[in-house]
Amino acid sequence: AIRSINDPDPRDALSNNWRVLELVNIRATIAADPLSGVGFGRPYVLVVPIPDISFYQLWQYETHHNILWIWLKMGIPGFIAFWCLLGSGLARAAYYVRRLREPELRTFSMFTLVGIVSTIVFCYVDLGFAGSRVTLFLGTLLGGLAVLDQLDLPLPVGPPGCRGVYRPLIH
Repeated sequence: AIRSINDPDPRDALSNNWRVLELVNIRATIAADPLSGVGFGRPYVLVVPIPDISFYQLWQYETHHNILWIWLKMGIPGFIAFWCLLGSGLARAAYYVRRLREPELRTFSMFTLVGIVSTIVFCYVDLGFAGSRVTLFLGTLLGGLAVLDQLDLPLPVGPPGCRGVYRPLIH
């Protein structure tokens, strides 16, 4: 992946060039309607021609730069809501890494923190939010994070001499 940026083969060079041209079109589309975006189901504006990839039917509806794609489709309100969601997820995960008592829950918090950052980095350069795999992964992490504090409840302590956690029988 690093070599494809610094010393690309002909195929990678074409792909890199395609992304540069696509970014020009994305920026032009955002500039045309920054407040409300173009909406889903409407193509982005073509101000510079892009090499033909018409075999992929959604080429003019989904962009490789998925972070700007959010703004392109939903406008400023959607872009702000997107960053509020991810920012609050990052903040909550970082807080739980430091505050939860159970090591497994702290590990899940750290995994969520890394998962959100990885998703942002991946979606900065590729189609992530336009498909179901990345969004399902991110939604699962954020959903788990939302209930994590409820799982970190103190367990009752058993009577003296009892090994492990005391769980009284309920009759």
